[in-house]
Amino acid sequence: MTELLSKAPLFSELGEDERGALLGFLEPRKLEEGSVLFHPGDESSEMYVVIDGVVRIEADGDEIGRAQPGDVLGSLSLVKTGARRCAALAAETTHLLVLTRASYFRLRSDYPALALALQEGIVRQFSGDVHVLLERG
Repeated sequence: MTELLSKAPLFSELGEDERGALLGFLEPRKLEEGSVLFHPGDESSEMYVVIDGVVRIEADGDEIGRAQPGDVLGSLSLVKTGARRCAALAAETTHLLVLTRASYFRLRSDYPALALALQEGIVRQFSGDVHVLLERG
């Protein structure tokens, strides 16, 4: 499982031991095809790592993206609370690993250096996403 985490850009700079420690805070979740992971307006309080399957991302009923194995959804919710702006639904049976805010706070207490590295990765990812949007105009 740590190998899958290493392929996700958010976790790629973590060492093997750090990814192993992180796994201890992640909870497995299974979604059946068509199941809703979250709705627009839901409080954002969890980060999701797609293990297998596909998650459709929708805004106003239109598909705006897909998350596949190794993709991370909702990472910003660990460092900033707020309402979700889109919906996420399982396009097929999907297995996820979930990091809740409560587990993230435990991680910060137990492994502060790992939590800081994760937070820096989240900010780096968000910054990259903003640059892409700005370039699109």
